[in-house]
Amino acid sequence: MTWHRPLAAVALLVGLTACGGSDDKPKTDGPLETYPDKAVVCLQQPADGLLTLGVEVTKNTSDRKLTITSIRLTDTKGMKLLGTKVMLIPDSSDQTLVGARNGWPPKLDAAEADVQSAFDKAPKGNDATVPGGHTRTVSFIAGVKTKAGATAGPLRVRYTDDDGHRYVWQGTTSYRTSAKPCDG
Repeated sequence: MTWHRPLAAVALLVGLTACGGSDDKPKTDGPLETYPDKAVVCLQQPADGLLTLGVEVTKNTSDRKLTITSIRLTDTKGMKLLGTKVMLIPDSSDQTLVGARNGWPPKLDAAEADVQSAFDKAPKGNDATVPGGHTRTVSFIAGVKTKAGATAGPLRVRYTDDDGHRYVWQGTTSYRTSAKPCDG
């Protein structure tokens, strides 16, 4: 049988669709929600290049438990991901976020004992679970090794719900480092 180019393209498209084409992509309208405002965080480049990025929060707006399958930085230049954590913060807590700061793990002081305890207890990003029920604020935390002038887009988190539906959440905060102190 001789394949003609248009017929071969149709056969390839049908084959890809049958094997899980575009319907298999993670949905972006999942139960993790965050503020829509975009921001850029600038950090002065530390001598060792180690930084913690933990400024964004989200909530699980469903009653279903979610399982994190990956946490990544997008559009990185001069920035390497070293590790991730998922920190759950009760709404009734006075805890603050880890924030963006030097070190990985972050260098917290004695006045931040609650934050340190929550960070220490936080599971690693992959395979962490986020309970349902709207009761917890979730902070995704990334440890990175950077070079001066490094940049990264927002965090991208892939996750599933109890029914196996796949989703992707993308933060709204980008990051950059500077050899000099950052303005604003």
